[in-house]
Order: sequence, then structure tokens, then C-alpha cells
Amino acid sequence: MPGPVPVPVPVLAGSASPAGSAGLAGLAERVYSLGGEVTAGADGHGFLLRVAVPLTTPA
Repeated sequence: MPGPVPVPVPVLAGSASPAGSAGLAGLAERVYSLGGEVTAGADGHGFLLRVAVPLTTPA
């Protein structure tokens, strides 16, 4: 199985999720809805945001 694949995702200024959340909360909401995981926090060198999204959507 291949490892993680980084995919740049442009975010438009002022965009929000359907529920109205923006920022990290909105990002997490979108990722969780796809069956993915989000971790965020300080990593000793700055701020690390890690997002894992399955290549297929949950049934």
C-alpha cells in the first residue's frame, strides 16, 4: 500500500463549511465527514497540521 500523498488544497479567503465553521474547526469538520483524521499542534519547530483522508469515501 502506498504511503501518504501530499495534496495541496487551495482555500479561498472567507470560505466556510456548510455548517459555517472556518479555520481549523472547519477543516476538521470537512475531513471527519470524509472519514479522515486531523492532528494539529506545536511540534518543537513551529506548528504541524497533519491530515489523513482515505482515497475512497465511507459507505
